[in-house]
Amino acid sequence: MAEVQNNRTRSAEDQQKMSVTVEGLDRDLRLGFIKWLPRFQTRIENAPGAAQAWDTLLEGCNEQDLEWAFYWAVDVIDTGTYVPNLKEFNRKSADLLRRMRTLRPLLTDVMDAKVVGVSFWYVYFGLLGLSRKDAFRFARFWADFTWFEEKLALCTGTTKGPRKRPNPPLALPGKLLHLYIKECTARPHHEEASVLLAIAAGAYGLDVKVFSKDAIEQRYKRFCRDHPQKVKELNDDIRELWRKRIEDNERPDLISFLVAREQAREKPVIEFVKGLYEKARIQPLRKQRKDH
Repeated sequence: MAEVQNNRTRSAEDQQKMSVTVEGLDRDLRLGFIKWLPRFQTRIENAPGAAQAWDTLLEGCNEQDLEWAFYWAVDVIDTGTYVPNLKEFNRKSADLLRRMRTLRPLLTDVMDAKVVGVSFWYVYFGLLGLSRKDAFRFARFWADFTWFEEKLALCTGTTKGPRKRPNPPLALPGKLLHLYIKECTARPHHEEASVLLAIAAGAYGLDVKVFSKDAIEQRYKRFCRDHPQKVKELNDDIRELWRKRIEDNERPDLISFLVAREQAREKPVIEFVKGLYEKARIQPLRKQRKDH
């Protein structure tokens, strides 16, 4: 048993050296993984049943992949998604734009109300002893409001320009762990994943008590039911990862490889956002030319 543990420790040390070279991931994520990994390894050795669970998964999984998959699963819980949820942003932006357009007539009435040719708000500013700087900022709000509304309309596609927006895909989910385990071992191994996820969360510093076998199984089944296309994409990506390793003799890392595949699928969304940026940049230039 001691020899097995020593082999696992040596292997983990080698894997740590490999893991820190993952490219394509942001610096904070990689540094977080480097700090988390030794704590995770130590807890596997000391927690009851953890070493056996880890060895069971290693019968079909790559050790470095498992380390990154467990880290990703708990990091996603803490930080949320790594891919901007444009669909949610668009929904909230459109709602805000509707409210702003409802507010515009009221704002116009307030700004235009006058007594003997002087705006009511300006009279009140004088009575309150507010400065000219305050008055200038108050008057400028109308222009700022209009500018903000115009730019928000660009984001929601409710102004001139492309109206058809691609549907953004889901971010790389924490369920990746279970899909990877099932793809490599032909079973999701929820019981082993439950033990090791609790350890991974503790090593991360998360006080999360949602890692029972039943809870994990229910979330996994719900994810597969609600997002069959995402499940298919991730399974295909994992198979492609192994193909590159075996047939092409390449050594791509799990997370960086899957993130790259996600980004490739998101290219239409990225191009759409770039188009909005370019349009927002060009329109003021055209306006300036007209003014001249």
